[in-house]
Amino acid sequence: MLKDFKISLKFSVLGLFLTLFIATILTIVLITSLRFYESQMVLSKQQMSIVSNDVGRELRSLLHPAEQSANLIVKLVERKTLNVEDETQTADFSMQLLKSIPNASMVYWGDKVGNFIISRREVDGTISSEIIDHSVTPATDTIYNRDITGNVISTHPQEKITYDPRVRPWYLAAENKKEFTWSDPYLFYSGGGNTLGITAAAPVYRENKLFGVVGIDMRLQSLSDFLSTQKIGNSGIAYIVDGNGELIAHPSLKKINNNGQHESRLAKINEINSWASKAYDEFKKFGVNKFHYTESGQQFLASFEKIHGFEDKNWYIAIAVPENDFVGELKRANMMTIKICALIL
Repeated sequence: MLKDFKISLKFSVLGLFLTLFIATILTIVLITSLRFYESQMVLSKQQMSIVSNDVGRELRSLLHPAEQSANLIVKLVERKTLNVEDETQTADFSMQLLKSIPNASMVYWGDKVGNFIISRREVDGTISSEIIDHSVTPATDTIYNRDITGNVISTHPQEKITYDPRVRPWYLAAENKKEFTWSDPYLFYSGGGNTLGITAAAPVYRENKLFGVVGIDMRLQSLSDFLSTQKIGNSGIAYIVDGNGELIAHPSLKKINNNGQHESRLAKINEINSWASKAYDEFKKFGVNKFHYTESGQQFLASFEKIHGFEDKNWYIAIAVPENDFVGELKRANMMTIKICALIL
């Protein structure tokens, strides 16, 4: 009987030792895991901030040349260095300027009497020009096709003038604001597809009176292309969205815009995957810039940063990424440790 008691005591001591040992291991694992989790969350937020800054710089580098060029034209016209009454000179100048601005699709000028001069980039890489002249009677509208070097190869007089720059949104926006401004993004159609773009517009004054407005149309597709190169975890996504939930840039935006529906509207955030859309819904609901949220039983991280320099547009760089992209391996290792401890017990 004494022998049985000793054996029982040994097993009790052994059991107690194993229990304490496993409890110690689990405590160490828990503390280590928590610290690792916290460090990974800090690193993930740092990575999201880096991507946000990179996207902001890309946007500014994309649009800054158009703003600079528009303001340059304003100074040239105000000082009469560029004589916009000389239509041929102005058309040639706008063509050369268009060539120098990456992602620009059109450069144009409209004045207070309806004269209009535009150079546009064609699908085949050439640049055409159009001049609407109200200084003659009757007014004329002529399209000039050019070869790849810029030489005029054909002219096409139009029978009827249907375009008036003075009633166009870009002209009215600059006239109302009385300084350089960006239009709201919009779709223009070229090459059989929809292209998202934005217009830089600046008014020109002479003797304190509006003389005309210069405009430069910029394509935004390269911004979406840039977003598609950004790696955030394994499956995170970055996009630019405005306060109304309309997408300014997104890795799949070209596909969304060219879905066969020729609607004159921007794609909405709810047209992309549900968890990226849920991030925007949570942001609008609580107004917090960085947060965790749950979608379909999965944890996500999200970040929304307002873009500096475009505050009046209410644009945000948004990032959404599954939490498991950063701590998935840690969770799996913890689960394996718990299972092993359970088997030992």
